Amino acid sequence: MIAENEHLIPESAKISWCKENTFLTIALDVAEELMQSKDPMDEMAEQIQLNIEKRLEETEDKILEKVKDINNAEKSELLKTILQVKGDHQEILQILRLLKEKSQIDK
Repeated sequence: MIAENEHLIPESAKISWCKENTFLTIALDVAEELMQSKDPMDEMAEQIQLNIEKRLEETEDKILEKVKDINNAEKSELLKTILQVKGDHQEILQILRLLKEKSQIDK
């Protein structure tokens, strides 16, 4: 069997090697050809993998955006709470001032 360089064998040599009513078998190395041409299943698997990676990236971006929104919402709630506490403290301070002024007036 001739696997490589089959194209280098002259036709006359092929004929002289073959006896009448016999056949010369020539093997072709198709491994290289197969590597050059992609299997449709491999292409499909590669496309699926690319789609999964793309969707994973999109999902990751959406999750990060949601986390950012949640953080912003929490910051907003925290700011509201701080402003409420600050307002409450100002009211308490005002009441204390009034009590202090009243206590000074009563003396």
